[in-house]
Amino acid sequence: MFALFLYILLNNYKPSPKGVRGEILKSIFMKKLISFCVMCLLTLTMTASEFVNLGLPSGTLWKKTNEKGFYYWDTAMKFGKFLPSQAQWEELINYCEWQWTGSGYTVVGPNGMSIYLPAAGYGTKKGENPNVNKDGYYWSSDISNVDAAYSLFFGYSSTLTSILKGQIIPQLMTSLLSVRLVSK
Repeated sequence: MFALFLYILLNNYKPSPKGVRGEILKSIFMKKLISFCVMCLLTLTMTASEFVNLGLPSGTLWKKTNEKGFYYWDTAMKFGKFLPSQAQWEELINYCEWQWTGSGYTVVGPNGMSIYLPAAGYGTKKGENPNVNKDGYYWSSDISNVDAAYSLFFGYSSTLTSILKGQIIPQLMTSLLSVRLVSK
């Protein structure tokens, strides 16, 4: 339906013959309108296909996969409202069942839907990736003090104690951690 709207709009638009300036302004307006419409469509498509409703009380939807690579906290903030808050991570810990798979956790929500959080380790300035398949570190959007922000931490343990299943801890903002996005 949206594509049909754009097709009709583009094929029936004819610039007004009121001068070159008018045509340029209308052209700029049309480009902005089309860009806006495309962004709206991408946002709707992304929400519908890339996020999972785990049935959490807040209604938070969790993205199926991590963002590629590791991020410093200030770089991770480019995701804005899509970067989970400390409260959203805590809700995931408290309301979901965590099942260790050997290289991360399958997190099952109250409604039976699930996401997978890989134990991706963390990044180093040299491009190394220590603790892969052992630990997972994920940024939150909340600051804990001047040079640290909260993050989700989990690690491998044969006893799977609750501390290792998910714990919110401060990390230096200069750490390179994974990012998982959320939506409402």
